[in-house]
Amino acid sequence: MALITCSECKREISDQATVCPGCGVHIEKNINKRAQATLEKVILKILPVAIFIIVIIFLESVSKPIFRIFGL
Repeated sequence: MALITCSECKREISDQATVCPGCGVHIEKNINKRAQATLEKVILKILPVAIFIIVIIFLESVSKPIFRIFGL
């Protein structure tokens, strides 16, 4: 039996515990936590770029009819 640190309350608990006795948070395996952290980092990097591209496409599609009205 090894001791691990609870991610919420930082209390040392058994690695076989499913719930922290100190704060009641469900204990996840480190693999799941790392995978989730990596996914969040990827999403945080891609999301602003995707939003920027969508805004540019939208502005291009909206601006073309306006320029045609003024003959540009």
